[in-house]
Amino acid sequence: MILQSILIACGGIAALLTCLYAMAIGKSFGLLDIPDPVGGRKRHTKITPLVGGIAILVPTLCVGYLSVAHTIFPGTHTPRDLNTILWLVLAMFLIGIIDDRWALSAKIRLVVSIIGAVIAVLHVPDLDLTMLSFSGLAEPYFLGGFSTLFSALCLVGLLNAINMADGKNGLVMGCCSFWTAFLLVYAPDYLRPLLITLLVSLIITLQFNLSEKLFLGDGGSYGLSMLLGLLSIYIYNHRYGSMTADQIALWYMLPVIDCLRLLITRYVEGRSPFLPDRSHLHHYMALHLTWDRAKYLYWAMVGVPGIVSIAWPQITSGLIIATLILYAISLFYFSPRRVHPLGHERHLDSARG
Repeated sequence: MILQSILIACGGIAALLTCLYAMAIGKSFGLLDIPDPVGGRKRHTKITPLVGGIAILVPTLCVGYLSVAHTIFPGTHTPRDLNTILWLVLAMFLIGIIDDRWALSAKIRLVVSIIGAVIAVLHVPDLDLTMLSFSGLAEPYFLGGFSTLFSALCLVGLLNAINMADGKNGLVMGCCSFWTAFLLVYAPDYLRPLLITLLVSLIITLQFNLSEKLFLGDGGSYGLSMLLGLLSIYIYNHRYGSMTADQIALWYMLPVIDCLRLLITRYVEGRSPFLPDRSHLHHYMALHLTWDRAKYLYWAMVGVPGIVSIAWPQITSGLIIATLILYAISLFYFSPRRVHPLGHERHLDSARG
């Protein structure tokens, strides 16, 4: 227990030091986000280091590797399986870092993420969603031969949804803090050092992100989404605490349905589905509320249903319906068409997260 605490504390200190020296690290590795000219998509006011992912994931992966893969602490799981999870997360983190540095094409990133997800599912049986159990239903639904494809699709879909949601300061880090806390409720003891380090690193880095001292970067969004996706499936397949498939769907629903909406509307309009724009729900919210207020509403739309589903899992299906309705209402209420010409956009909300 003492060794676990020491590792977690070291992880938190490493995250803090990375944040304090974010600009120096960003300059050293060429990880700097430069604002666009007036009217562009990137509307932050100064050059900002893209090192949030480094601050969060490097300490987390180190603690995970030491505490789980090398079984410093007594555990019951096969180290090889968790090694695969950690290595895949590291690979996606590095792909994101390369994208931050040299701007890879969307097709390359998509192909690499699909290959990585398929390899992980094929290599680690615990990452294959062979059955889906739902709260309120006695019998699970078996996917049969489609399980590998479905599992990989879930991982790649979550990765792209979180990456697309990374458009405002604090949005993704705040949501990932909720999701990490949710997983901690169900996680076995040997995963707790990794998850606690992740949560501590997220909370520390979030403070620097909200003050516009650093951004998460694609390295952070890719690595975080893959880590959370893999651990969600892994913990679910072991059914720790009777975790259900519809709970996981509810937790990640808001960014996923926003991503699906944008992919469809862009395709219908004849644009590339992966072309960035300012049509996400969080952009719409910031037009009416300014981001200082809108971020709390977005976090609440993610966090409150998740908390309720853990307290009362039997009503998860109702929470999913309620979240879908709330999302539709929010799209209408925060629509750009309802913004006064001199609305809140003049306050210049922060552009990236």
